Amino acid sequence: MWGFLGAIVGAAASITATLLSLSHSRRLETERDQRSRAQRDQDAQHQTLLQIQDEILKLSNLSSNTLVRDTIEYDISRRWRWKPTAELQRLDQLDIDRTESLRKSAVLIERILDDSLRAKISKYKSILVRMNNADSIEAAAVLSARMAEELESLMGELGERIRSSSLVSP
Repeated sequence: MWGFLGAIVGAAASITATLLSLSHSRRLETERDQRSRAQRDQDAQHQTLLQIQDEILKLSNLSSNTLVRDTIEYDISRRWRWKPTAELQRLDQLDIDRTESLRKSAVLIERILDDSLRAKISKYKSILVRMNNADSIEAAAVLSARMAEELESLMGELGERIRSSSLVSP
């Protein structure tokens, strides 16, 4: 009788130990999955910041080149952003590249998790758009100077965020 009772107690202890072990294993697996997911999210955000940094520099260059082109055309025609009707119908490669960069940067901006950084990049991008759509050469020149100031500040902040995102691990 005592042997039978001992066997039941032993079996109950074994079952309890197995259940505790399984519960602990599940908890560890869940924690590992959460860490892995957090690391993937952090890596994706890091890549997004690298991509937006490159795209903002590319867009800045394309926007500056557009301004230079428009200024040269102004010097020749003495009309700001005036083109014959046939010219309005075609886009040159600079316009195509700039439009593509605007599109790509819009997508990347929306992937940024930090609201304040996303707002700063959007604000900078709007300066570029306004510069290339300015009503006068003078307004474009003012926006060009503002673009240069803002770009330095924005690149500094992006660089800081990129460095900090590569050092942090969940």
